[in-house]
Amino acid sequence: MIQYFFMSNDQTHPLHSKDKDIIDSLITKEKPEDLDYINLARLINRYANFPGEIEIKNDIEKILKFWRINKEKLFSKTKIIWSKTFRPSHTNKDLVGSGFDTSNWILSVLFSSINKLMSSILSNPEILNNLLDGENLDDSTSRSLMQRWLNDEISDVQTGAFLGALRAKVVLVLSYVLWLKNF
Repeated sequence: MIQYFFMSNDQTHPLHSKDKDIIDSLITKEKPEDLDYINLARLINRYANFPGEIEIKNDIEKILKFWRINKEKLFSKTKIIWSKTFRPSHTNKDLVGSGFDTSNWILSVLFSSINKLMSSILSNPEILNNLLDGENLDDSTSRSLMQRWLNDEISDVQTGAFLGALRAKVVLVLSYVLWLKNF
């Protein structure tokens, strides 16, 4: 007798165990925090068209019902959360597969402290003059300058000037190092 084995379309997602742990933590939250909403929305997107993972999909529906929110309201809420400068600081272990695990760590550090970044009172020309005078930028000014670049608040001409000043500063430091080495 010939037996036929049919392949099921149900698949197990590679991040099933991590996602199941997150789902299990969310299912007991009576008052979800911003990261909880973000995680649930992320998991909904991950599993929406995934063939299989019925248990996780059912758990997602249970969480939505328990939190008394539908998908549209959840996505609307997460957009608002992100627009209020939410950044996943110290949560990368929970965000595997979300894009955060592949993002540049410098950008995540900058985004997690966006309010500090905007606090520098030095103008772009003042920062440039400090660099041209050979001065080091303090942490706050460096962060502010980087944030201005990321927000397109620095013109192309100013960008060229900053890059030239930073390169000159590096050459100057290398010259000192070589001089000291030969001394």
